Amino acid sequence: MIAAAGEKARKAGLKVDFRVMDIRDVKMGRTFDACLSMFGVMGYITSTDELISAFRYIRKHLDNDSLFTLDFWNGLAVMHIKPESRVKEVTDGDIRVIRAATSQLDPVNHLCQVNYNLLVLRDQVILEEIKEVHTVRFFFPQEMAHYLKDAGFRILHTCPFLELDKQVDESWWNISMVATTAA
Repeated sequence: MIAAAGEKARKAGLKVDFRVMDIRDVKMGRTFDACLSMFGVMGYITSTDELISAFRYIRKHLDNDSLFTLDFWNGLAVMHIKPESRVKEVTDGDIRVIRAATSQLDPVNHLCQVNYNLLVLRDQVILEEIKEVHTVRFFFPQEMAHYLKDAGFRILHTCPFLELDKQVDESWWNISMVATTAA
């Protein structure tokens, strides 16, 4: 994906410094005005100690009064709605992709294992089959706020993902938080 992004940037005439690092111990050698962690990135860190480590490294790379925005699975919704099996289909010309997802919930450890099976077809002939397993951690709003505060952040706003004017409750699967670096 980094190679594809680099190629797109090059074609657009942009100079972008793409890097591949482990978010739990990032070392950039400079600070920034903002950090965006979107599309559930933090949910892939299933250990509390490693999550706090990631937040502390992010904090080290932000100037005072900088912003940190992240989103994550809402534990209130996960426990209320529960993950379910889903099938999604996308067609582009004569290519059809079918994605089936089944989930196993581990509520004690705040984890959900999602098993993906993707089929790529052309005229009913399977061109490729891809299987992936994603283990994702879900968080409760106050839990995430606690971890962020421990790492030196102050919460500015909590809302459903992409719904800045709405309140979080058990009906919203994804939550966004906006925090600032505490001076």
